[in-house]
Amino acid sequence: MDPAFVQWIKQDKYNDFWENYQKKHPHQALEIQRARLIIQAAATLPVAPLSDDSRIGMWQNVQQKVVSNTAYEAEVPTRHTPFRSWVWWAAASIVLVSGWLGWQALRPPQAVSTAYEQLMDQTTAENQKLIQHTNASNRPMLISLPDGSSALLQKDSRISYSAQEYGTSKREVLLSGEAFFEVVKDPQVPFYVFANELVTKVLGTSFTVQAYEADREVNVFVKTGKVSVYTNKEFETRAKPGKPEKEAVVLSPNQLITLHRESLRLSRIAMESSKLRVPQTQTSFEFDDTPVTQIFKLLEETYGISIVYDQQRLSACKITASLTDEPLPEKIRLLCQGLGASYTISDKSIHIYSNGCN
Repeated sequence: MDPAFVQWIKQDKYNDFWENYQKKHPHQALEIQRARLIIQAAATLPVAPLSDDSRIGMWQNVQQKVVSNTAYEAEVPTRHTPFRSWVWWAAASIVLVSGWLGWQALRPPQAVSTAYEQLMDQTTAENQKLIQHTNASNRPMLISLPDGSSALLQKDSRISYSAQEYGTSKREVLLSGEAFFEVVKDPQVPFYVFANELVTKVLGTSFTVQAYEADREVNVFVKTGKVSVYTNKEFETRAKPGKPEKEAVVLSPNQLITLHRESLRLSRIAMESSKLRVPQTQTSFEFDDTPVTQIFKLLEETYGISIVYDQQRLSACKITASLTDEPLPEKIRLLCQGLGASYTISDKSIHIYSNGCN
């Protein structure tokens, strides 16, 4: 495309020439307006290179249309000799842009990598196989991680982690969407959540991360324990020798922080103004001779997941236990251990198998 034409659109250069051109060629007004919109939007469009056949065909079409329409060259001021070549290129630009617009309308849409996909690409580039879970249902999905930690994945959310390294040399998960995490304590191997432009680090706690691709914000809410929060850039700086390490933002229980994605600015906001789905029915799971049926009901209400069991067989069973700091899968394991029962955990429900209590 002619540089002078582009400069007129983007930098308001050569206004007199192009305004005069439009007045004398009103039939080109629509094409010029289309060209203007395309140039202004070009910076945000994905690059989709033309094939050689498409490029040659479009250029031949331009030549055929322009070669018969050069009479207006005399309109260019003779004291500006470069303008003489601009006229031909101006017409060529308009025809070329028109052809490009039609081609763009007909070509298949090109996929744009999301922040989550970019994080996955970085991980797989290190020759790591990823395990991914996607929740396309309307109910929360319970994900049991290899180290005993858990993630309660909300609708339209995805989570992935390394099949080889998770739980051994590192505990890192990638998140797109929203999940409530309960993390098993391990001071030697911190737990990291990478979500859009935010990194959350914990040793053992429960918290929610909300990081939908289309949202302008990423939110982190702490239910129990403490978490450290970094932007991606701050987190990367920590690994570079000679670079000063910036202090992470530390959150305590019932605190919420928001990352504004455009400015990468972190700010604390009032929890009541947030739309995060945080289990809030019960913050303490301390039971003293409590009917197990009540405990299962409490867990269902708190986590939003179905627990299937024989109520008649378990109606006489009671439990004394301290389960506040345990992830949901560990809560279930300890309860079944006390009952002498077995269990299975799937994405959507938990099944308890017991012969009852004597």
